[in-house]
This record gives sequence, C-alpha cells and structure tokens, in this order.
Amino acid sequence: MLFLILDTGLMGVYISLNLFLLLIFWGLTLIPIYLLIGIWGGSGKEKAAMKFFLFFISGSLIILVGILTLYFKSEVHSFNIIELISNAQLSQAVQKTVFILFFVGFAFIIPIFPFHSWLPHALVESPTAIGVIIAGVLVKVGTYGLFRICFPILPSAAKWFALALSIIAVINIIYGALCAMAQTDLKKLAAYFCMSQMGFVLLGMAAIGGVTSGKVNAAAIGLSGAMFHMFNHGIVTAILLILFGVIENRTHSRDISRFGGLNSQMPLYSGLIAVAFFAGVGLPGLSMFISGVFCLIGSFQVSVVRVSSILSMIGIIITAGCFLSCFQRMFLGEIAEKDKGLTDINGRELFIVIPLISLIIILGVYPIPVLNLLTSTVEKLVEVLNSSAMIIIQ
Repeated sequence: MLFLILDTGLMGVYISLNLFLLLIFWGLTLIPIYLLIGIWGGSGKEKAAMKFFLFFISGSLIILVGILTLYFKSEVHSFNIIELISNAQLSQAVQKTVFILFFVGFAFIIPIFPFHSWLPHALVESPTAIGVIIAGVLVKVGTYGLFRICFPILPSAAKWFALALSIIAVINIIYGALCAMAQTDLKKLAAYFCMSQMGFVLLGMAAIGGVTSGKVNAAAIGLSGAMFHMFNHGIVTAILLILFGVIENRTHSRDISRFGGLNSQMPLYSGLIAVAFFAGVGLPGLSMFISGVFCLIGSFQVSVVRVSSILSMIGIIITAGCFLSCFQRMFLGEIAEKDKGLTDINGRELFIVIPLISLIIILGVYPIPVLNLLTSTVEKLVEVLNSSAMIIIQ
C-alpha cells in the first residue's frame, strides 16, 4: 500500500501543471518512503529514514517559499505553471531570488553537494525495491523541477545562473566519482555513482547559457542530452541496485572485499554486472554514451561553461577506474571456499533485469525514437528562453 501511494505521489508530481498541487503530491511521497525505510530497512533504518525526511522536508519548505514568492510577485497571482510561463512579469532581481530559492530546494533532491549526505544512508538501509525508486525516479524530481518551473518561468535568472550551474555540476561529477571509488559497500558505490551522473545532467542543463550568446543549437543539444541522461541514469542505476540486491540476498553481504572469483560460480550474473558497469562508464553502443556525449557537446560549445565541460571528463576516468576495480576484485581470481555453493542468477531475477538491459542496448544503438520524442519539448523550451514575448522589467 505504501509503495503504491509513493508511486501515486511521484506520478502526480510529474503531471501537475499547478505549483501548489505539485507540492501536495511531493509531500505525499515523503511519508511512504520514511515508513518503507524505517520499518523494512536495514540495521540503521531509523537514522536513515529520519535523515531522509529532515533533508527533504527542509528542501520542500524552501521550495514552498519560492512558490509563494512567485505567486505574490507575479502580476497574474496564480499557481498555474502555463499561465506563469505566458504572463508572469518579473524583474530580474525577483527572478534571481526565486530561482535561487527553487534551486536550493531542488538541490536536496538531486542531490547536489553538500546536500547529498542523505542518499548513501537511504540507499544502504532501504530495501532493494525502494532503493530503485529513490535512485531511479525520485532524484529526477529535482532536475525535472528545474526544467518544468525554473527555466521557462524564470528565463533571465536561468541564463544568468548557467556558469554557477556548470561549476556545481563539475563538483558533483568529480566528488561523486571519487567517493564511489573509495567505497567498499556496493550500495554506497551505487549512491555516489548516482550523484556523479546527476552532475552530467546539470552540465547539459548549463548549456542554457548558449541562448544568451546566440548558441541556440548548443543549448538544444545540451538540454536534450540532460533529459535523455535523466532517463538513462534511472535505468542503469536501477540495474546496478537490482543486481547488487541479488548478491546481497545470497550472501547477506555488500562488502566488495568479501568477494572474489565469482565469475567461475556465477557466469551469467557476472556478464550482466559487466554490461551494467560498462553502461555506467558510458561505453559506446550503450545508452548512457549517447546522452553523455550530448551533454558534453552542448556544454562545450558554450564558452561560459567550456572549462567545466573539459574538467567533467575527469569524472568519466575515475568512474571507469572505480567500476573496473570493483569488477576485478569481485569476479576475477580464485573463488573463496564459502562462495562455492552460490547459485547463479535465476529466472525471476532475470525477468526483472533483462528488459532493462535490453533497453540500454537498444537505445545505445538506435536512440532516435527517444531523441525525436524530446525534440518538440526542447525546441519549445529554447523558444521560451529566447523569446522576446516574455516581458522582463528592468
């Protein structure tokens, strides 16, 4: 029941065209996750659930302040997103103030350094199914909020914030990748990988700065890449968490150093993990390569964020080293005596994982259907950002 309420709240967030209704649906997701972690989580479930709730309620209150400020400062005095996009007339000072309020509120959700510390605890202590929802769907609410609310309603502030957004993105990418490399717990590794990859989403969004300098095509490429990367990130992170849950169910351990030589005992499982790791690195032929390249190409063409685009590639190298090191330690070499009785991944688990694996391979080879789906949305967003129809009071 709690899981279905959580799904209802998330779907409500993504389809709401009213800011107040969106906030209500968002609040509807907090209680189920708190209870799902706090009741069915691991040994540190109470602390993890409380930390998650306090971080998210703090972000929600800041977003509420932003919504109320937007309501009272706009001439239309409305919570309707479409009406605000069309008719809100805000000074640049108000736009910047509201944008920062929304951004800080969404920073708790994305998660952005230093508001990220709830994520490792939540993923480690939550059941696998809840971890998949948190990393695969929930954290996208933050970047979705920037796309849905901040960019179209506050275009001047969004373009002004492009450089800062790119710097924050690089910090997220490199810090998350370094933290992932330092982990011995599989779920913590997935948590910091999640944080690092959300940095690439932010980097693609930072290409919005190209609208100001006339690089409209670069902005469109970066925004398309960011949207596509949100989708791919959700799929790949879900695969990792599901597969990590498989080995945890068999051994009751997530400690990387505890394993070794699993390839000889679980060859099919090892192959699936290898595909997931290569997808996370962004190997050509897998879907995250396409979206990552779009984010980098879009941001690289915008002079104000070009340096950030170059520095972000350090994160790719670190992530590759992290995943290859993890695979070597867990699956190569001699198998431990206690692991010789482990069974390979079974049919029920394959039924969950294979569709997701197939999706990242198909979209890695032929991403056109998804990119075409995004085109009209991105073109409209860039048009709104570049339009003179929106009156900005100096």
